[in-house]
Amino acid sequence: MITPAAAAARSGFWAMGGFAFYVWGAYGAGLLVLLWNILSPGLRRVRLLRELSEDAPEAARGEDR
Repeated sequence: MITPAAAAARSGFWAMGGFAFYVWGAYGAGLLVLLWNILSPGLRRVRLLRELSEDAPEAARGEDR
């Protein structure tokens, strides 16, 4: 069972003393940047491999673009 004092402390933590929008916005922006930094190289690699595989048959025949 959650006591009223514990509930008040928990809601105070999430409210961040009136600065919750800025604090949680900063956490959200940081998380987005972190996810982008993790996913971006993999997405770039997939795109590059796809482009290279499309050009491979032409290169094998000796054709230019």
